[in-house]
Amino acid sequence: VAGCSGFVYALDTAAALMERHHWRFALVCGAEVLSRITDWHDRSTCVLFGDGAGAVLLENTFVPSGLGIGSVILGSDGTGADKLYVDSAMHICMNGKAVYDFAVHCLVKTIKGLLDKEHLQIEDIDLIVCHQANKRILEAAAKRLRTEFERFACDLADYGNTSAASIPITLADLAEEEKIREGMIIIVVGFGAGLTWGGCIIR
Repeated sequence: VAGCSGFVYALDTAAALMERHHWRFALVCGAEVLSRITDWHDRSTCVLFGDGAGAVLLENTFVPSGLGIGSVILGSDGTGADKLYVDSAMHICMNGKAVYDFAVHCLVKTIKGLLDKEHLQIEDIDLIVCHQANKRILEAAAKRLRTEFERFACDLADYGNTSAASIPITLADLAEEEKIREGMIIIVVGFGAGLTWGGCIIR
């Protein structure tokens, strides 16, 4: 289970199937009801997570315009499975320090990897839409990438950590606020349980 990275994995799968089978449309959804597996007596986790759902509609235009989903990076490290998991009582358990260190490292590594694949600089990116896990993770990543935090979309204050739903929810908010415009280059990155990570370039 890719957990918080699940939406990016699904996005890559849908895009690949559309290309292979010449499908016109695909709907990629991320939905979570984390309140069902939250231990409300554990203040280290219960204040972080929220319920939510979001979706994106992909359209195959069959025209090689260079727009759409570009390079993709996916990864996993099963040795970190005990850092963020659901226990036998069906409650979320997390080693906060270990997950924070992992998240910052893989977020920066994934963004740098995508930039290298596409021969881009961080200044070429209009928006970075990450899994909304923790504002401090995003701030630390921005600092290590030597870019302004404003490049990162952040709506944690509205929803909390909604796992695989957080990226499509954030994209929907950005679209509603007219912050996504034609011609923009966006990086999307997910990271979390597994431990897993994934990112892609969207033009």
